[in-house]
Amino acid sequence: MAPTVTVMGASGIIKGVLTMLTFFHILDASSGAYMIWYTVADGFFYFLPIILGYTAAKKFKMNEFTGMALGIALCYPTMVALKGGEALGTILTGTAFEMSFYTTFFGIPVIFPASGYTSSVIPIVLCCLIGSKLEKWLNNHLSDMIKNFITPVCVLLIMSTLTYLIIGPVSGIICGVLTLVFETLFNIPVIGATLGCALVGAFWQVLVIFGFHWSIIPLSYINIANLGYDFIMPGTFATPFAQAGAVLAIILTTRDQKLKKISIPAFISCIFGITEPVIYGVNLPKKKPFAAACVASCIAGALVGALGAKRYIPGGLGLFGLPGYIDANGAGLYSMWVILAGTILAFVLALAITFVLCKREEAAK
Repeated sequence: MAPTVTVMGASGIIKGVLTMLTFFHILDASSGAYMIWYTVADGFFYFLPIILGYTAAKKFKMNEFTGMALGIALCYPTMVALKGGEALGTILTGTAFEMSFYTTFFGIPVIFPASGYTSSVIPIVLCCLIGSKLEKWLNNHLSDMIKNFITPVCVLLIMSTLTYLIIGPVSGIICGVLTLVFETLFNIPVIGATLGCALVGAFWQVLVIFGFHWSIIPLSYINIANLGYDFIMPGTFATPFAQAGAVLAIILTTRDQKLKKISIPAFISCIFGITEPVIYGVNLPKKKPFAAACVASCIAGALVGALGAKRYIPGGLGLFGLPGYIDANGAGLYSMWVILAGTILAFVLALAITFVLCKREEAAK
């Protein structure tokens, strides 16, 4: 991820600014200016598998353009559009793992993860990791006369097929398991919301990294449709601010000017709810700041769960998600104040824990 961090941070900042401009009705989301700028802000994340196809292939010593081609296969419009059509059938019907498919590969159902493959990270990285081993084996066993064109043909055909036939169903099954776990957890009498929000807060960013957060998001939409509010997603609200607190501690303590230059724009985008630059560029590689942010998010999640915070409207990320916690009919601003308290707690805790850890590391150098 390292080569993408600066551009990822820039895209995150642009995305956050556009959210702010539309939220305050300074810019209309249907205007040409918004659409042009949004293509830059969102396009980078949307086509991330293509970019990572290059960087992952380079890391695993694979042909970079083969890696990009595999990333393109995951974002190809025809495949992306399949999920918008009529399902051909369903597998594991009646279970938590029920999944629909929209096409087949010689009779084998092609199952997509809930979020598809655009904006994903893990599928293309795994694809390039396995593909690099296959490419090396082919190059070692094929004649020099044919390997320059036969090797990429074999790698592209085999790896694109494996990715669609194996990674998709496995992701779907894991999402089904997580859905079942969180449904059971939140349904525990009295303490369910507290435990559930604490767990969601602690592991939300981990789920995002692997794309498994889509096992929880549908539950929140179902809650809003059936109950008029959701009690699951409030546990996740503080997570970007915890990551922001951790990266701010790094900014304040590090003597590494290159790291500081990466961290500052990542911090700004994090406030707007775009955490990828912080996670992949700073906190996750350094490990301890990421863990500190998860601990802080867990505590904040337990707080908002215990106090019964509810989200009434799905909407913006980061600071611009706060209006979704205002109940115009009953509880008023109660949930928003609870969420704000949890956010401040997560930010301060992550900042303090990471500050101490970073100070110790700097002193030990």
